[in-house]
Amino acid sequence: MKKLFICLAILTLATFWACSSDDGSCIVCTYSQEGNNDNIDVCNKNGNAISDGYDTDTTYSAYIDSLENSGYICQ
Repeated sequence: MKKLFICLAILTLATFWACSSDDGSCIVCTYSQEGNNDNIDVCNKNGNAISDGYDTDTTYSAYIDSLENSGYICQ
């Protein structure tokens, strides 16, 4: 039980750190089709998209547009 608590705490901190941004702009993009469900956290950091903690080397707006054109719903 203690290991589970530690893992959840680390995951929470990692998510918070990954989605911390200079302008506070983070959203979740969801894909759900034919039994496939996928959620992606996307944050705006200095105009670049940070997806699930990784810098995409793509502008935030272009990355969101790309996800939405692929069938994701971003809110």
